[in-house]
Amino acid sequence: MSQQRDELVCGLVSVAIKCGVVMVAIISCAKLTASLQHRQLLYRELQAENRLQQDRLATARGFFHKMFQVGDWDRIDAHAEQWIAPNRRRVIWKQPLQD
Repeated sequence: MSQQRDELVCGLVSVAIKCGVVMVAIISCAKLTASLQHRQLLYRELQAENRLQQDRLATARGFFHKMFQVGDWDRIDAHAEQWIAPNRRRVIWKQPLQD
């Protein structure tokens, strides 16, 4: 009788421990899933911001290349008008005429 009782207690303890381990595993998986979804959301936001910044960089590069092409000094001068403070005097360097 005592031996059967001990086996029953050991069996119940074993089942309780296994249930506890399964519960810990389920909770850990739930937390990992939530963390993964949060990281994926942040990753998608960073990808969208990266695409936006890449587009802005491409636009700025195109603007830079268009502004500094050889022979476009008149256009640069006209565009630079807004960058000069009203109380400043503009100096333009030009190549001397060759005789």
